Amino acid sequence: MRRARSYKSVAFSKSLNNQNKFKAGWVRDAHGLKGELYIQLFAKQADWLDSFEQFWLETKTGVESFEVARAKPHKDGLIVKSDAIADRTRAEGLKGAQFYIPSEYLVAEEGVSIFLKQIAGFKVIDGDKELGVIKDFATNTAQDLLVVQGSEKEILIPFVEAFVKTIDFDQRTLFLELPEGLVTVGEE
Repeated sequence: MRRARSYKSVAFSKSLNNQNKFKAGWVRDAHGLKGELYIQLFAKQADWLDSFEQFWLETKTGVESFEVARAKPHKDGLIVKSDAIADRTRAEGLKGAQFYIPSEYLVAEEGVSIFLKQIAGFKVIDGDKELGVIKDFATNTAQDLLVVQGSEKEILIPFVEAFVKTIDFDQRTLFLELPEGLVTVGEE
């Protein structure tokens, strides 16, 4: 199973209440008769599937932890089975629940492409201009976009390898080399 793929590994979403949990999708439906769940993933892929042992579901009544009995890719998500979900009735009752995974699943190994989550909050520098801080991520189908909060406005920047000069994890800074005119900061 692959680990991280390019820069398009995960959609960015803030976890609720706990920094160790990352919201990765939701329960779309029950699957089969034995309590399996069809999980729709925001990223439409699970590069972390080989490490997948635990997940949480957040419903209107609270958060519940589950151990993974088995999981496999399915369409834009996963089919997941936990022994704690014994039948279809229980699985149907979880429809719409928010799906969380441990944040540690989203840390790329050295020498492997990063997960987007790893650069959230980084300062963005283009040449000698500070553009702002990465506050979120989006996509335009062709590529991932950095949502950068500048001093006056929000800026969308294509996050493509050709534009990335350096990622300094110690200084939490992303250095880019953007084409002239792609981003105008402080200009009307």
